[in-house]
Amino acid sequence: LLCGEKLIMHLPNPSSWLLFDSSDFVLLSTLVCSSSSLRSHEQNWVPICLPSFNANAYLQAYVAHFPFSDTEISTTSLSLVLVSGTSDPESFRVLHLARSSFEDEISKCICY
Repeated sequence: LLCGEKLIMHLPNPSSWLLFDSSDFVLLSTLVCSSSSLRSHEQNWVPICLPSFNANAYLQAYVAHFPFSDTEISTTSLSLVLVSGTSDPESFRVLHLARSSFEDEISKCICY
């Protein structure tokens, strides 16, 4: 979970084999924060390569943005990044449902 350019939460799936080191998080957050294409869409499905994880393979990242006003003049984006080890189209649906659950929960706390 990113707020602006800051990683504010990382929750690994205990049943998943996907474990990242800090350099992978830096690359992923840089991609999400610096890509105007990713930021211009509410949700994205993006192939990513994280060299510290596996330099010879691609993962899929589901990236969703939730803009909210943190002051009357400033808008920040909360970005949810969910990573899948498979490119199976069903994964997009599963991650989209997870995003919907997340959105339901944050809407109780944040007016965006």
